[in-house]
Amino acid sequence: MLEQCERFEGDLAPLLAHPRRPPSRRALLALALCDVAVEFWVAQRLLIRSGMHTAALALVRLHFEATVGAIWLHHGASDEWLDRFAAPMAPGQLAEPVLGPNVDAMLQTLAKTAPPFLAQTLGAFKAATWQPMNSYVHGGIRPVVQSLAGGTPQQLVGVLQNGNGMALMTANLLVVALQDPALAGRIGPIQHKHRACLPPMQPPGT
Repeated sequence: MLEQCERFEGDLAPLLAHPRRPPSRRALLALALCDVAVEFWVAQRLLIRSGMHTAALALVRLHFEATVGAIWLHHGASDEWLDRFAAPMAPGQLAEPVLGPNVDAMLQTLAKTAPPFLAQTLGAFKAATWQPMNSYVHGGIRPVVQSLAGGTPQQLVGVLQNGNGMALMTANLLVVALQDPALAGRIGPIQHKHRACLPPMQPPGT
């Protein structure tokens, strides 16, 4: 699975590195958060390959929140919020210029403003994994058990597949945000070629 993921990244990398001329401030900020999400995605796989599974699992939440945030920045954030978010910070200022809504609120907004499958897929992932994600991030029982007993190959394969699914969402957002005709039709062939290392497709209506 790690080798499949690396081939997937190799095909996705030229798209993620496409020269950027964001058409708006909104696109610029969303793409910057896409870059953050991609970094978490790559780091997670490197940690798994190095045997640092607990650290890799802790990154699941960071990757998920960065992905949701990037999509929300593009599809859901108000112009007023963007004004406050992009305002220059005073020297020495530590506090965020403006806090974003929580993940649930972002998903509720995306259900109204983004393509339906995005909010549905991200919402289903959150419902299934939020408590375990919190445990790993906040030092709960799951990372303790992971340290004592280790994980299973199936667990790690699932983590890799879900991470790849979110990376594909990030790449798709890049295509949408850049509005570059040269990127049209690039996502579908990559998704089809690498479906074995992506999350299983859910039947319609499930």
